[in-house]
Amino acid sequence: MNRTMQTVCLLALAATAIACGSAFSPQSFIDKPRIVGIRADPPDVQFSDAEQGTVTLTAFLALPVLPKDGPAGPREVKSLDWTMCVLNLGSAASYACAVPEMPMDGDLATGIATFDGAVLHAQLELIRPLMPKFIGFLKQTVTQSDVCQSAVIAQWDACVAVNGGVDTSCIDPGFEAEKACILAAGQEVTFHLTATWTDGTTDHSEDAYKKVRFRTITAQSPANRNPGFTLAVAQARVAGTDASPVGAVLACPKQVIKLEPALLPGARENYVDATGAPQEEFVFLSWYTSVGDMDRLKSSTATAKPGDPIDLTNKLTLPIAADMPDTFQAWVFIRDDRLGLDGLSYEVRRRADAECVAPAGFKGTFTPPAVEVVPITPVNTPTASAREGGAA
Repeated sequence: MNRTMQTVCLLALAATAIACGSAFSPQSFIDKPRIVGIRADPPDVQFSDAEQGTVTLTAFLALPVLPKDGPAGPREVKSLDWTMCVLNLGSAASYACAVPEMPMDGDLATGIATFDGAVLHAQLELIRPLMPKFIGFLKQTVTQSDVCQSAVIAQWDACVAVNGGVDTSCIDPGFEAEKACILAAGQEVTFHLTATWTDGTTDHSEDAYKKVRFRTITAQSPANRNPGFTLAVAQARVAGTDASPVGAVLACPKQVIKLEPALLPGARENYVDATGAPQEEFVFLSWYTSVGDMDRLKSSTATAKPGDPIDLTNKLTLPIAADMPDTFQAWVFIRDDRLGLDGLSYEVRRRADAECVAPAGFKGTFTPPAVEVVPITPVNTPTASAREGGAA
């Protein structure tokens, strides 16, 4: 099965699994405070003995419209706590860190934190005294194709054997060998964000993780960039990750909004993979809303067979009048298969009832005005844009 068909099958299985659990809210529905994305700029950071770059992390936060019934829920962001892990053990180990996570400074108002690769370079030294434990983790996670890491394990085992099972004299040479592997192959660092919302009495917290690759970037192996896109409705631009002007979608209850994303030039980059084979990035969009129903959770560049047209569109079906607020927020994120991510939020506004309902005495078939885009003031930051219309 080729890569395209594998992707199609995986997306189909995911959709089937969600459909089977129809009693639960779909992943695309925002019914509580959530971290819906973390953007790293850049997703590929220069990292070598001679030079270390800096990455800026931006949190996209979402908060649903207040429910008509029941408790109000947390209404403002109380704190954003950032940490970084130089060696994350992955989902199988509940994202545990092999070394202590390091706290980072972040700005609560903007949701932004920065990290200097020079700190990572120094952090590598933390592995030295932990090499015996580190080797154990390495043996559980390394792949056969990782020649360098496999050699580190073999060197360690040989050293321990020569020293009668005592590993003390193996720590320094083992660490230097591992450090050389990390610098040569690059290192995926995991950033951990804990966001806490509050209503003044009750707090709600959520965790999210973002991987960023630190590696040696050259002309032959250029840095990956975050993919970008614009979003249109009825052929009118609503928003764009290129900081383009934004508009609000104006619609009546029960109408269907067709969402039309378009990739910006260069969004799908060509690169050479670890085997030396040329590749074109696979990208997909994840859709979220706090009101109504999305037609699908994801849209992507996957096709049933090569040459088929790519369909990135989606549809948002609005609820009946009793369940539709005057305004609400929705979100869409784009990801590539090399850790790149960007996203935007957009606002949906409800038309006046007089426009959406047939006037008294009207005979025949009443057709409400078509969905349209109306201009609004541009929003500068992802977290600020998420606060529009009752989101945080």
